[in-house]
Amino acid sequence: MAATLMRCAPWLLAAGAIGCNLAPGAQSAPRSDSGTLIVLNKTDNSVSLIDAMTGDRLVDVPTGDGPHEVAVSPDGAVAVVSDYGRADAPGHTLTVTDLSASKVSDTIDLGPHGRPHGVQFLSDGRTIVVTSEASGSVLLVDVVGSRVLRAM
Repeated sequence: MAATLMRCAPWLLAAGAIGCNLAPGAQSAPRSDSGTLIVLNKTDNSVSLIDAMTGDRLVDVPTGDGPHEVAVSPDGAVAVVSDYGRADAPGHTLTVTDLSASKVSDTIDLGPHGRPHGVQFLSDGRTIVVTSEASGSVLLVDVVGSRVLRAM
């Protein structure tokens, strides 16, 4: 596990457990002095950016309902959160956060593909793969173009 965390630094991802969502062969973001922990707050519909060295909460950024998983682009510029939704209302969006500005830069509507779950950047840094539990599909999404490229 330590090797994985070192490979992912400084963007450590937390959503109940610490993990990493870098595509194979992708480079992590440039190393900072302490790193940043990205924590999903499911009931508050937000993402907290936390200084990994001090534990200080830097900022909370809003997401859609029920943020579930997060992936950080290979260059560390953006984080994409799958907005899973609530029990009575399936989510169908992805929230894109500009990490340097610490704010939402886009919300991508997945249309009929609700309950987005696993999310992973491809090595191009602009395309993600995300699963949809509601439609049983795997989606290719252009984060820069804010659109679903393909549903399989």
